[in-house]
Amino acid sequence: LLAVAFPLLILENREKLARGSGYDLLRDPRDYVDEAEIRLEEAGVPITEEAERRVIDAAKRDATMMLRHATYFVSDASCKIGLDLTRAKVYTEMQLISYKLHIWGVLDALVEDPYNKRALVIEWKSGVEYGRAPRLHSWELAQVHVYALMEADRLGYDDPKEAVLMGYVVPAIVRPRGQYPVYSISPKYKTSERNVNLEELLSLIHISEPTRPLYISYAVF
Repeated sequence: LLAVAFPLLILENREKLARGSGYDLLRDPRDYVDEAEIRLEEAGVPITEEAERRVIDAAKRDATMMLRHATYFVSDASCKIGLDLTRAKVYTEMQLISYKLHIWGVLDALVEDPYNKRALVIEWKSGVEYGRAPRLHSWELAQVHVYALMEADRLGYDDPKEAVLMGYVVPAIVRPRGQYPVYSISPKYKTSERNVNLEELLSLIHISEPTRPLYISYAVF
């Protein structure tokens, strides 16, 4: 649902979001989720046949909340890093291949300004654990930063790590609820009060040789 609803919302509201008006959308986020469901049905992807109706309704509620949080993030963060939303490109379920870093991956959502070499990388984190907000694991934080490194390479930065450290590419994990529904440790858009050292995190991401897979070592944050 979010793979369809997110670009619909961003592209339809890009002028408002570029002015920092993330709270003044043309339509309610739920409308975009409903439209996404209809478009998927029309495209031959009947999500209602894959799960019970109550499960679909819960997924739509979570998708609506995450879409709303992502909207605020895109509007606020783009202004802070100099990302021009009026010319930005929006991608979802996007495959990235970095020959420099020897990584292949599929990120959830990307807002990219190739003209100013700025980007926002989003990973969705849905689901409820024991009635609480979805737990954020260390590997997920490392994963979204791997995607940020790949995007920095795609934008043409000679040193992808430096681009992430400078906040030119901002990665974030978006959840439907919790103390930090948008979790980011970027210096340009830090939302968490937890003491996570970004430079140390990036140093723990080891890029392997071309013939070997990527591996990530990390501490528990």
